[in-house]
Formats: sequence, C-alpha cells, structure tokens
Amino acid sequence: MGNYRNGSDIDLAIVSTNDFNYQQLMNLETEIDDLLLPYKIDITVKNKIINTDLVAHIENAGKIFYDRAAKLVFNESP
Repeated sequence: MGNYRNGSDIDLAIVSTNDFNYQQLMNLETEIDDLLLPYKIDITVKNKIINTDLVAHIENAGKIFYDRAAKLVFNESP
C-alpha cells in the first residue's frame, strides 16, 4: 500500500457529499478509460471503503488534486 514501482497504477478515491452510486462510478471509470492514458486508474468511493487501514492510508498519504468547494486544483510545490 502506497509504494511506487514501475507500472504502478493511479489510485483515485472520490470524496462526495452526495451518494455516489455504482452506475456513476462505472460511468466515470469508462470515461477515464476512454482517455487512453498510459496508466491504469483505480477509482473508489472513500465513504464506501470498509478497510480502516486503507482509509487511514488515504487520509495520511493521499493528495487532494481537485476540490470543487474550494475551487482547488492540485499543484504541488517543489
């Protein structure tokens, strides 16, 4: 969990105040897959994760790259 290696995928956890349903998740995965990116992107909905260790890892090591309410787009400074 959390270790980069060649061929690693991108793990994306969605945090939503709305109930993000299975169909919406599948639609999002399809749209991202259609971008033909050179990475595999795994998407999950954070409030549906039951593995407490994974939730803790997301909270400790995860990076916010978009926040609709704050209109924040991820920009990590060196």
